[in-house]
Amino acid sequence: MSALTFNSFLAEALCLPVEQRSRLATVLIDSLDADDDTSLSLAWKAEVTRRASELDDGSVKPMSMDEFRNFVESRVA
Repeated sequence: MSALTFNSFLAEALCLPVEQRSRLATVLIDSLDADDDTSLSLAWKAEVTRRASELDDGSVKPMSMDEFRNFVESRVA
């Protein structure tokens, strides 16, 4: 994939809703495991799957980067 194609793909992917970005991240992480002998641990895979499911079923609310920064700043201050 050329740099321009990758950048176009990335820009499109970042515009997806949170749930779809979560699924895409899961698929990409799984693809790393398929391509590499240094696989992710089963515990990490389970954690990623759990978090993606929580986003999908609405049991957790995703935060934007700005919301996250404000949250962290309020805890540090």
